[in-house]
This record gives sequence, C-alpha cells and structure tokens, in this order.
Amino acid sequence: MGKYGFDYYNDTSAHTGPFCAIQACEATIVASMSGEGISITNMTLAAGQLLMGQINSVTLTSGSIVAYNSSN
Repeated sequence: MGKYGFDYYNDTSAHTGPFCAIQACEATIVASMSGEGISITNMTLAAGQLLMGQINSVTLTSGSIVAYNSSN
C-alpha cells in the first residue's frame, strides 16, 4: 500500500480513484463512498481507522483522509 502514492483530502468535494484504501486522519464522516462491492453513505470513521477495498470515489462531510492510490 502506498506504492502508487496517496492524496490527502479535507474538503467536501467528490474525489475519484481508483484507491485501494482510505485512512481517517481525525474523526471523519464519509458522506458517500463507492467501489467494487462498496456502497457506503453517512459512515463515521475514528481517527486512524483504515478501510481497504477497490474504491472508485469518496466524498466527505467532515474530517480528513489519506486516500491510497491503486494501480488499476
């Protein structure tokens, strides 16, 4: 993880991947996240919490994340 770099997001814009994981830098509310087998809305993440999977897009309500880029 991290071989393809990462991005830091702390806004409410939609961000598209592909990402292989996201990690909350602080208490964070994910407005929406989608990907292969992933459909999440209004999920609260604790600081440091890591979600892994084939993530295509993520939008935050509040907080900040590191989104790890995927090769595909």
